[in-house]
Amino acid sequence: MSISVECRQCEADFELQIAELLEDPTHFACPNCGAVADPEIVGIAVGALDEAISQLTRLSRKFCIELTLDAEELGGETEADLFTRDDENALWTDEVEEEEEE
Repeated sequence: MSISVECRQCEADFELQIAELLEDPTHFACPNCGAVADPEIVGIAVGALDEAISQLTRLSRKFCIELTLDAEELGGETEADLFTRDDENALWTDEVEEEEEE
């Protein structure tokens, strides 16, 4: 299974294998210009995608499923928004929680 990608830096189109990204998230890089994605975010996203595919496989026993996702459908957050938003329900945060003392 693969992911089709267009690099925003050089506009090159390429495909990445989900299985390879699960093994090593650093493979998410543009072969044309060398732009790379944050491996931590790639690992989390590909892990979630793998779980979603697993559940969709169960549904495919009764339904034919096609999944299409376009970058414009992702909410249009800018890079600055990703680092400044305060979301208590986020899956991860850059802040380190202090351990409670007993």
